[in-house]
Amino acid sequence: MFIYNRWGQLVFSQQNSSSGASWDGTINGEAATEGTYFVVAMHSEEKTQRAAVSLVR
Repeated sequence: MFIYNRWGQLVFSQQNSSSGASWDGTINGEAATEGTYFVVAMHSEEKTQRAAVSLVR
């Protein structure tokens, strides 16, 4: 899973979904600003899901 900000900068990545890690809404230890972030989840070479999420504090 990869999470990007609205400028296309990678703010979080998780290579192994079984690790249980998730994005806590921070970027480099600082609270991320409210706004839209884009999630790309790659399940396999053939299956990729994309979504936009809004971070609201």
